[in-house]
Amino acid sequence: MKHNEHEIEKVLNSLDGASRAGTGDYFFTRLQARLQPKGSNAWERAIGWIARPSVAIVGLLLILLMNGAIVLRQLKQEKSLAEQSSVQAFAEEYPVQAESLAIYSIDDKTAL
Repeated sequence: MKHNEHEIEKVLNSLDGASRAGTGDYFFTRLQARLQPKGSNAWERAIGWIARPSVAIVGLLLILLMNGAIVLRQLKQEKSLAEQSSVQAFAEEYPVQAESLAIYSIDDKTAL
C-alpha cells in the first residue's frame, strides 16, 4: 500500500513544475484560414445572397404584388368582356336596321 501511495505522490509532484501550454505564433490566423471554405462558385454566392431574410421577404412581396396585379387585370378584362357580350346580346335581340332610321328627316325632325 505504501508503494502505491509513494507512486501516486511521485506522479502528483511531477505536475508541480508544469506550465500552461501555449499556441504558436499565427495559430489563430492559420485556424481561421482552414475553417473558411476554399472557393465558392457563383451559384453558391447567389444562393447565399438570395437566402438572406431581407432579400427573401422583398422577393416574396414582389411575387405577391405581381399576382395581385394579374388577378385585377384578369377581372377587369372579364368585366369588359361581359359588357361587350351584353351589348352584343342586346343588339341581336333588338335589331335596328338602317331603313327605320331613314324614316326621320334630319332637317325638320319630323317623320316622313
